[in-house]
Formats: sequence, C-alpha cells, structure tokens
Amino acid sequence: MAIRNSFLLSTTAWASLAAARDLPSNVKNFYDSVRSQGQCRNVLAGGFHSVQGDSGNFDYCGDHIQDQNVIYIQGKNGQFANMDIDCDGIQHGPADDGRCGSSGDTQSVTSFADTVRNYGTGQRDLDANAHPYVVFGNSGSRPGYATFEPQQYGVEPLSVMAVVCNNKL
Repeated sequence: MAIRNSFLLSTTAWASLAAARDLPSNVKNFYDSVRSQGQCRNVLAGGFHSVQGDSGNFDYCGDHIQDQNVIYIQGKNGQFANMDIDCDGIQHGPADDGRCGSSGDTQSVTSFADTVRNYGTGQRDLDANAHPYVVFGNSGSRPGYATFEPQQYGVEPLSVMAVVCNNKL
C-alpha cells in the first residue's frame, strides 16, 4: 500500500503521536512554500526513486537545514516522495494483527536490531505492528545504486520523523 505525496521532515526531538492530527499552520505554511518552490536547490544526494520504475529524479533536499533543521525528499514540479508500508522486523509478535501478512518483501530483521537490543529493555528489534518507523536514507553497494547517509547531516538512527500526508501530521 502506498501513500502518495507524503512529505518527510526530520527532527531531533523525541515525541510520540498515536494517530494523525490536523496539520499545524506553521508546518502547513512550510510545506506549501517548499512545494511551490518546485524542486530542491540544495541537493544533498540525488537519483532516488519514489516508486519502482519511475525516472529516479527524487533528491534528499537540504534547502532548509540551516533555518529549519529539516531534510526532505522532493522530486520535480513540487512532488514529494511517496511512502510505502513496510513490515520488516519482528514477525508474529504479540502486536501482530495480520496487516503485514500479505507483504511479499518482508525481512525478519531491521538494520536497528543491534541498537534496539543495546537499550537493555528486552526488545530484540523493531516490530512494525507496535513501533511505527520511517526508513530515511539509502545504503547499498550495487553499481549505480544511489546512497544517502543522514547521519552526515545530524539525523541519528531512530530519530523522530514528522510525516505530512493529506493535510495530517
């Protein structure tokens, strides 16, 4: 399932929202100004796809790192990258309600398993049914594979992300 025209903002504060809420006016104004700009001016890394088979013209954008401490993914003509629901991590755990059963590309581990285990809480990895998370950044070694390491710009693993979709936060 894909959510179209989503907008990712990285933040460094810790917060937890149980459900979507109306978009605050300052975030809406920021969103609208970025969208009307049309495309990224300060490309941190480019050549990413929003959906499989597209032209690969989406960029991790740093236009507002200095003034807003924000990185987002934007294509051309004001488009933002879509988001896909991903069910990687713990499978068939206590929170599993069956929503991930039809996913054909699920992996039973995330790249954060070691980090989560080191918190000493008894949790062995993330569980998409209990811990909503956003994959932000790309790493790989295949020829022509675009990469982006958000840590180079101060976005730490397991940081909080703001997601804007359909005028909801």
